[in-house]
Amino acid sequence: MKQLFFILFLSSALLTLGQADKMRPRNEVITDPSLVKFMAKLNHIIDTKNTKALLTVMDTDVKVSFDEALGRQSFVKMWKPDSPKSEVWKLLRTIIKMGGVWRYPKDSSVFIFPYATTANGDSTDPDEIMVITDTNVNLREKPSRNAKIITRLSYNMVKEAQDPLNNSNAEIAHLQFLGRNEWNYIATLDGKYTGYVYYKYIWSVIDYRLYLQKEKGKWSITIFLDGD
Repeated sequence: MKQLFFILFLSSALLTLGQADKMRPRNEVITDPSLVKFMAKLNHIIDTKNTKALLTVMDTDVKVSFDEALGRQSFVKMWKPDSPKSEVWKLLRTIIKMGGVWRYPKDSSVFIFPYATTANGDSTDPDEIMVITDTNVNLREKPSRNAKIITRLSYNMVKEAQDPLNNSNAEIAHLQFLGRNEWNYIATLDGKYTGYVYYKYIWSVIDYRLYLQKEKGKWSITIFLDGD
């Protein structure tokens, strides 16, 4: 009996260790009926690419960058949402589709998309943390879909690493929504593996995020930016 208990305990410990670096997708929208209603409206706005309606659900002082750019007109100037070439609709759809979470568990006034931007890698520099957003994602030896697969990752938290080929991860983050095939060079948190992950399956904690805030019973977009 003692031996069986020890085996069960060890198995449980190993399972916990294996899950320690995981961040599975979450979407807590359904926990607030008023947020469910707002998101239905916002999703319709995005689907129809209705700039005028989008601006009405933005806070008048919406923050769109860290260089003190505030307000709806700053958003329009930056993203040009009426242009056929604007990437803002695709970006908003991607962020929301990933799912969102409450900023603080006991605070139902601030909601964040996507969930991945709330990842925390413990002792790792928070700004370096990235999240694998799917299952069985290939970690490759080189930035090519034909390159050797080192291992596969599923919802792992990983960290940005120095690319030996001198590709700029910052540039990759900037280009990923311009429809280009780009790669991120990362390391697993335990340092066991390093390699390249295709941009569609990874998200940085300092990548684009969308903050919604509820004031006096009304939801609005208060932050939409990337960086730190």
